[in-house]
Amino acid sequence: MAALKAARHALGWSQADLAKLSGISRVTIGRMEAGMFMPRASTLEQLLKALEASGVTVQIGKPAGGFTMAVDGPALQPQQEDNKPAP
Repeated sequence: MAALKAARHALGWSQADLAKLSGISRVTIGRMEAGMFMPRASTLEQLLKALEASGVTVQIGKPAGGFTMAVDGPALQPQQEDNKPAP
């Protein structure tokens, strides 16, 4: 799940940040990023919703076997402490 890790890094988030915002455990996110298993569609949907709410768009499978990621300009701005997920 290179797309997940790339999107998370684009936002400057840790696995814990994404876990808090998506409701998916940090352990599960870590295992996904390590390629240990393929998650259920509902898990991917929760993760994508959290990323998209912060300005990241991920299209998995475009191109075939890969992914396309777009990050809106405001998402790239340095996070203020009140806008960044609490640790």
